[in-house]
Amino acid sequence: MPPRPRSPSDLATGVVFAAFGIGFVVLASDYRLGTARQMGPGYFPTLLGWILAAIGVVLVLRGALAGQGGIERVAWRKLATVTLALVLFGLLLRGAGLVPAILALAVVGLRASERFSWPAALVLGGGLALFCWSVFVRGLGLPLPAFGTWFGS
Repeated sequence: MPPRPRSPSDLATGVVFAAFGIGFVVLASDYRLGTARQMGPGYFPTLLGWILAAIGVVLVLRGALAGQGGIERVAWRKLATVTLALVLFGLLLRGAGLVPAILALAVVGLRASERFSWPAALVLGGGLALFCWSVFVRGLGLPLPAFGTWFGS
């Protein structure tokens, strides 16, 4: 019988991180890398992929060597709530616009917390929407409408 990992949760997390990191590196391999001074479109995803893969390897080693209990039960309701928030963001972005999509993302995503409160969720969502609009639309000039066609824009 093979030895059991001492921390299965770290081991599983490390494998997922390493797989995603290597996946990003492979997907970015079609893009020009460039240099640190003149970065190409593949530089940043490749760098982040290698960092994520390295973190994954560290977690795998930690999971194999560290002494902890088993994997705790999966919080399916919370996982579904956060997934729903991300899907809702994707569905709302084009029609409703950036601000309502981010507000919905924050409010629905925060419903996964035991400490959810409407005032805090609305303030956080509004602040996040304002920040993202300032950075992506005003600062970087991305062609994302603050309010989409559903609001007559």
